[in-house]
Parts: sequence; structure tokens; C-alpha cells
Amino acid sequence: MNAVIPDPAYIDTYSKPENMPSAELLAQQEENNQIRALKNIFTSFVTIAIAGPLYLYHWRQTKKPA
Repeated sequence: MNAVIPDPAYIDTYSKPENMPSAELLAQQEENNQIRALKNIFTSFVTIAIAGPLYLYHWRQTKKPA
């Protein structure tokens, strides 16, 4: 996933001298947050898709009579 959508750069919205973030910085930060959220959702689904079948396979292996 990082090869397709790399992590966005950190934006410090309060680094301006007047301590007021501009609308452009806030919009960029919101977009970065959305990208991170989508990547986290994708990672969670991939983890479930891989771990779920492995768990079920091993659970069934333990239930088989010896």
C-alpha cells in the first residue's frame, strides 16, 4: 500500500508566526488524515483476510480426532 500511496508529510499547522493556521494548511492536513484513515482501514481488512483463514484452518486442525 505504501508503494501506491506513500505516507503524506507531516504539516505543522501552528508553525506560522501568528499561530493561526491558514485554510490551505488545514485543508492539506484534513486530506492527509483521510489518506491515513483509508490506509489504516485497508491494512485492517488485509490483516483480517489473512489471519481469519489461518485461524480457521488451525482451529479445524485442533478439532480433528487423533
